Amino acid sequence: MKTFDTSNVINGTYGEMWLDGEYMAEVKKVRLEANIEYEEVSRVRSLTPGQKMVAIKPEGEVSFNKVSSTMMKKIHAKISKGLTPKFDIISKLDDPNALGHERVAAHGCTFEKITLADWELGNLVEENYSFKFERYDLLDAI
Repeated sequence: MKTFDTSNVINGTYGEMWLDGEYMAEVKKVRLEANIEYEEVSRVRSLTPGQKMVAIKPEGEVSFNKVSSTMMKKIHAKISKGLTPKFDIISKLDDPNALGHERVAAHGCTFEKITLADWELGNLVEENYSFKFERYDLLDAI
C-alpha cells in the first residue's frame, strides 16, 4: 500500500481569493463544485441501467469576515441598474508544505442574494454568499 507524508496535507489557512481581480483578504471559506446530473439509460438484457451525463450545474459558496461593505456595494451597483450581477472568482490554495498549489477560476458567478444587515450583539460578523457559475478553469493543479 502506498503512503503519503502527512506534512503534505493541505491547510486551508493558506487559501486566498480574488473577486473580479480584487484580492479579498477577509475571506474565510471558498467552496466551488460542479454537480453532474445523469439520466438513467435502459439496456437490453440488463437489469441495471447505465448512466448518461446530461448536465453540469456549477455552484459555490464564499464566507467573509465582515470588515467592509465590499460585497454589498459590488452586488448593489449592478442590481440597482437592472444588470445581472456576474463576477469572476479565483481561488488559490498554496500551503508551503504541500506538493504544489491549486488555482481554480469560476466565471460568470451570479450571487443569489445581497446581505444588507446581519449581526448579533456580542458576536463577530460574518457574511455568507451562495452562487451559481457558468464555467470554470483549472489554472493550476497538484
